Amino acid sequence: MAHSLSSVDQGDDVDGVRGRDAALSSPNDIKFVLNSHGPTFENYSLICIKSILRICPDPKIAVYRPLNLPPLSERALRFYRKYGVEVVEFRNEFLPDQVVNLSDVPARHLTLNKIYCLSHMHQDERRLFLDADTLVIKDPRPYLHSLGVGIAVPPVDTPDAFGGDWRELYSGVGVRLPDEKIRVWERYSYGSEPESAMVEIVPYFCSGVIFVSGTSKLSSKWAEMCQTLERKLELIPRTYFLDQIALSVAVAATGEERSVLSRGFNCHFETLKRVDDLHIFHYLNFDALAAGVARDSRVRLACREVIQKLNREDGLDLRLQTLTEWPRLYRRVRSIVLRRVRSLLGLTQKVAKERS
Repeated sequence: MAHSLSSVDQGDDVDGVRGRDAALSSPNDIKFVLNSHGPTFENYSLICIKSILRICPDPKIAVYRPLNLPPLSERALRFYRKYGVEVVEFRNEFLPDQVVNLSDVPARHLTLNKIYCLSHMHQDERRLFLDADTLVIKDPRPYLHSLGVGIAVPPVDTPDAFGGDWRELYSGVGVRLPDEKIRVWERYSYGSEPESAMVEIVPYFCSGVIFVSGTSKLSSKWAEMCQTLERKLELIPRTYFLDQIALSVAVAATGEERSVLSRGFNCHFETLKRVDDLHIFHYLNFDALAAGVARDSRVRLACREVIQKLNREDGLDLRLQTLTEWPRLYRRVRSIVLRRVRSLLGLTQKVAKERS
């Protein structure tokens, strides 16, 4: 049966039962859920699932796939069946009845696939949603189990993925603007650049990693907020991020206790060198995964083991070994460009001196 947003099951009454499921269960009861659609996301999902299997004992895993996008390949389905991965079908109500070419629909409507991964939860259930383009380095479930809260989400790295006015946004959707602030980097720093200054912003969370309990109202509030913002796109200049802007407002709208996860639970390539306790590497694309392999020994070990296991145990050659050439190519091109820029700057400075 295909799931929809019209009957999101979040339980009848969360008063007095928040955290009850955590007290009566174990970390291994937390279910990993992710999306899969199209060849690229299928490959992401294979790597993500294999990384979970590598490090997490007895994992429960479900893959959500939209019926109105092209079907999953037999290769992916065989892999899911082999490891007991549940495949849940749903219909993305933001998309046309049938989509043949993914480039024909707004990208934000594809990212909204993820809200279905947290729908129809039982009160005694807990899920950890992961974007498919993640590599699990360390089992996150024991820490999440220890929190005793119904919502745990990571902050964004920088304020850039919004570009609007938070006060106007909250007023426009009828939710009270939170009083609290979170600290994020002002911008990303690259290479040998010093760490950027920290700035305080309205709580803004990344939707690539979300822990939620069935006793929470977050799933229904998130779906509701996505539908609301889809009708009020003028409130969000960078519409691609509609899903995580909606998530951030929905967290506030629940009025529930929540935990802000450390950056080790949603670490991007740009922040790898700033993170000590790495649980989840959120690489976003294969080039960044290859760069992470080149830069960080933790990512390198995990990725190599995952790729070797996929090849040896599943007969899957994802040809990721070719991606390891990209960091070397990047460094070579960067070195050439920087030498040229320094040369030009030196010439400019010399001319400027002569004219002064």
